Amino acid sequence: MNIEQLTKTQIILLTLLVSFVTSIATGIVTVTLIDQAPPAVTQTINRVVERTVERVATVTDGQTAGAKDSTTNEVRVILKESDLITDAVATVDESIVRVYTRTQDVSGADILGQFLGLGLVVSREGLVVTDATLVSPGNVYFVTTKDGKLFTAHLKNESERRPTAILELSSQDAEKIELFPISFANVSALKLGETVVTLSGKDRTKVATGIVSDIVSETASDGKSTIVSINTDIPDNLVSIGAPIADLVGGVAGIYVVSSENTAQASYLSITVVSEQLKEVLDAIGAGV
Repeated sequence: MNIEQLTKTQIILLTLLVSFVTSIATGIVTVTLIDQAPPAVTQTINRVVERTVERVATVTDGQTAGAKDSTTNEVRVILKESDLITDAVATVDESIVRVYTRTQDVSGADILGQFLGLGLVVSREGLVVTDATLVSPGNVYFVTTKDGKLFTAHLKNESERRPTAILELSSQDAEKIELFPISFANVSALKLGETVVTLSGKDRTKVATGIVSDIVSETASDGKSTIVSINTDIPDNLVSIGAPIADLVGGVAGIYVVSSENTAQASYLSITVVSEQLKEVLDAIGAGV
């Protein structure tokens, strides 16, 4: 057969035949070499192929979606309310302390007395807010943290008449106090029907959830409105004195205090009121806010 006498069609068909035979031969040789290659080489080749396929798929998806960056995929993240509650509880639980009276055993050593209620750490250096009806000026109390540390405490704002009191903790072994203060929630952003969580319990943490049923505000003479209390549908008998109420990002929105109102649902003093009291205490000791 004289190649020079072939027509254009025959030349094209011959080229396709040669290409086909060459590709088959190349495939056979490649498979044979891979079978005989060490495992490390095989793994490397597999990774290259996987990355190549993944890259092509990513670019195709990006172009189909009409994204500006063709290599970026949109990932939808679904947050469940139960997961948010779990995270919020873990965050707030670190900042809860338990307040006890201080008593003595038969040998005269100081020991924990009666459980009074909960307190919330509001400064890393050892300031705690609790219900004012639990503590009295001149008395010394014991406070325990989640990790079992024991501190003595005394009333810091003795001259003030407020629903909450600020305790100052002291370490019995003179070590530096480093606690986990609460995160103050943006109370003005709370909405009716919003899910909230409260933590209580004498010996261990117990959790109850509910919704915000009412938000009570007061307007001062200068026209400034302040949220003073947050009402919920949480049963009152499930809440300990001094218990916090928090939103689902772990911000504390209020604290449960003894109230003259006799209701079946728990009502909490707004953390805004507490923060104003704390600012006054810190300013008095020159610590600022």
